[in-house]
Order: sequence, then structure tokens, then C-alpha cells
Amino acid sequence: MTNKLHKDFDLDALFADEKVSDMMPSDTFMNAVLRDADDVQASFKEPVAVAKSTPWWRGIVQQMGGWQAVSTFATCACFGVYIGYASSVDQVLGYSTGTDSAAISDVFDSFSVASEFEVSFLEG
Repeated sequence: MTNKLHKDFDLDALFADEKVSDMMPSDTFMNAVLRDADDVQASFKEPVAVAKSTPWWRGIVQQMGGWQAVSTFATCACFGVYIGYASSVDQVLGYSTGTDSAAISDVFDSFSVASEFEVSFLEG
């Protein structure tokens, strides 16, 4: 069987003609392509920086004022627990409780918050 559509033509001549001709797209076509490219680029949104999440305890430290404030707060809390446990300012400050201070403390109001400090000023 022979192919009736098969024609003899020279491919080398066809390629040679194409190499010689300088095919440039028209200016209207290039302007249309560039306009479409600009429209597509304009539709893209700029990337948004992703915020890193911080642990909850760092948020609390930052809200309290940083590590210095937290360490000061912890020191004061420990000292407050110690004072509450020691039950007397004399014990906290290291004063010995003798008979003189007991006699003087009877004079002052025992319900006064600063009664122990008042006694320490009278002793001397």
C-alpha cells in the first residue's frame, strides 16, 4: 500500500528557509503579553511575616516587666513567707528576746503592727 498523501518535499530546504527568515513577534503582541504579565503580578499579595508564638510563661514574664522584675517579686515573696513563718520581727532580725524587752513590750499595745520595732528602738 502506498500513502496517497505522502508528497516528496525536501525538509532540509524547509529548515534552511526558516533559519534565514528572522521571525520577531509584533509590538502589539509583545505589549499584550507584558500587560497580562503585569496584571498577574499585581494580583499576587505580598508575603506576610509569620509571627512566632511564644510560650505562655514568657508572655507572663514580659507582662510583669522582664526577668529582673520576676526575680525581685520572687525574692520578696520568699522573704514574706519567711517573716510569716518566723512570727516575730526580732527573730527575723536576729535579736535575742530577753526579759527587758518582754517588760517593755507589755507597755505597748500588743495589737500594734510595729510594736516589735518600737521595742527595738527603746532598747537602744
